[in-house]
Amino acid sequence: MDTVSNTKKLLLEKREGGTKMNKIFLLGRITKAVEIKSLGNDKKVANFTLAVNRNADREKVDFIPCSAWNKTAEVLEKYTTKGSQILIEGEVNIDKHNDQYYTKVVVSKVELLAKATSSETQTQQAEYVAPQPEAPNFKEIETETFIANEEDLPF
Repeated sequence: MDTVSNTKKLLLEKREGGTKMNKIFLLGRITKAVEIKSLGNDKKVANFTLAVNRNADREKVDFIPCSAWNKTAEVLEKYTTKGSQILIEGEVNIDKHNDQYYTKVVVSKVELLAKATSSETQTQQAEYVAPQPEAPNFKEIETETFIANEEDLPF
C-alpha cells in the first residue's frame, strides 16, 4: 500500500510540471546560414532549418524549422554555416496564428558534428582513393588435431 501511494504522489508531481515529456533529438544539416536576431537585454534568437534524412533513405528528407536562444544561438552563429551537421536536443512547439498551425523545434542543446565542406574540398575528397594494403603472405603451418573428451568440457 505504501508503494502505491508513493507512486500516485510521484505521478501527481509530474503532472504539475515536475517532468517534461516533450523531448526531441534530431541529427541533420543546416540548410542555409543561421538567421540571428538581437532582442535587447543581451538576448538573441537563432532561426534555422534542419534537413533530416528519414532512416537510411537519402531521397526522403524533412525540413524542420528550429530556433535557439541566447548562448546556444551564439554558438550556432559562430561555429556553423550552410551544410554544417549538428545534433540538437529540444522540444516541439506548435503555435496557432490566423487559423494556421506552425510547428517548430526549440533547441536546448546543440552538438557540432561536422562543418560544411567547400565544393573544392568535396571534389578533392571524391577524387582521392586510399591505397589498398597488400594482401598478407600467409604460410601454411602444420597444426595438430585436438579431440576433446567430454570430461574436458566445462559444461
